[in-house]
Amino acid sequence: MNKWDIYLQEAKTQAEFAKRSYAAFQDAEKANSVVEVFFHLHHFLVHATNIDRILDTKPGSERHTILDGHLDLSGVDLKPFRLLRNHLEHFDERLDRWVRDFEGHAFFDMNIITGAKGFPEKAFLRALDGDTFKFHGESYNMTELYSTVVEIDRRLTTAFS
Repeated sequence: MNKWDIYLQEAKTQAEFAKRSYAAFQDAEKANSVVEVFFHLHHFLVHATNIDRILDTKPGSERHTILDGHLDLSGVDLKPFRLLRNHLEHFDERLDRWVRDFEGHAFFDMNIITGAKGFPEKAFLRALDGDTFKFHGESYNMTELYSTVVEIDRRLTTAFS
């Protein structure tokens, strides 16, 4: 086994876990199980960003040298979702900020709000609006992230061929 195989295999494992978490999220959404929706979305995001952390290396690093030339990641980018993962991983700090900035307005936390209109972005601590995960005034398209994970998984499969 080559050293680069170890990294690519772990990225492949994380892609499989991400796809399983996304499927479980979709099942929970169909079952209207709100807590399960957010539980599985969180795990999907963790696994998706683990792929990025494994494969997006710093030039000149040992891992970059090992992986260089073994996987083409041109045109794919998971970085926009790192911020959301960081929000979820450091939820205590985000909650402190939320409480500090709270002005008594209506707010949504762990709600499916698809179709709700007229609420300011600051009203969403954690909410799902269709395919969009809203967190503390920011929006993230989950379908886009899932498509990126599937594409990276396809490229990883090709790299092992």
